[in-house]
Amino acid sequence: MKTLLLVVAALISFGVSAQVYVNPVIYNFGNSAQVQIHNNTEFDLSCSGTVNMNTQLGQIQTDYYSDQIRKGSFSIRSFYLMNMNDRINSVFHSIFCYQVP
Repeated sequence: MKTLLLVVAALISFGVSAQVYVNPVIYNFGNSAQVQIHNNTEFDLSCSGTVNMNTQLGQIQTDYYSDQIRKGSFSIRSFYLMNMNDRINSVFHSIFCYQVP
C-alpha cells in the first residue's frame, strides 16, 4: 500500500507544471464574447477554464476554453449566445494557464 502511494505521488510530482499569470482580454460584442490571450512569456502555455456570460434575460451561459499557446503567439476564441434575441450584460472568466514542460 505504501509503495502504491509513493508511485502515485511520484507520478503527480513529475506532471505538475508552474501556473503562469497571463491576463486574458474579453470583448463583449452583444450576442457574442471574444477571449484573447497573448503569450509574452519565454515558454509555451496550456490554458483552460470557463467563460461565463450573464444575459439581459437573466440567463447564465457557460462555455469551456482550452488551448495551447506558443511563446510569442496569441489565441482568439469567440463564444456565441444560444438565444440570438438575448444580449450579454457581463462576461467573466476562470481561465488558468500553465507552463508546458
